[in-house]
Amino acid sequence: MNEMSQSELKQQGDEISQQIVNRDYAAALASIEQIPLSARTPLVLSAYALCMAAVKGSYKSAVNLCHEAIKKDPKNSEHYYRQGRILFAGRKEKRCNMGFSGWGCAMAGTRRSWKLLLLWG
Repeated sequence: MNEMSQSELKQQGDEISQQIVNRDYAAALASIEQIPLSARTPLVLSAYALCMAAVKGSYKSAVNLCHEAIKKDPKNSEHYYRQGRILFAGRKEKRCNMGFSGWGCAMAGTRRSWKLLLLWG
């Protein structure tokens, strides 16, 4: 894939941010996957992690990506916020699937219940 110009990256970053605000995680994930790996900033990495968790349910990979973004840009609170949302959603899904009673399980009771928690944030 050809390298993207700075203006293209900025435009795509704004588009991805809006898709996340609109909770269109699948569209945001598709947009992020079009960005070359070498051009992905820490903010894009943490956005990618959030979208991966929401769309694919890949919590462990998502948390690791957020951690990578935090190491590269530790002063940006957005990474911590996104990692927290991923950890919270992953934990609630695991508890529900394991049959433990709890607030998250009683709230929805389906495999997709974690999406409610992602949307809640």
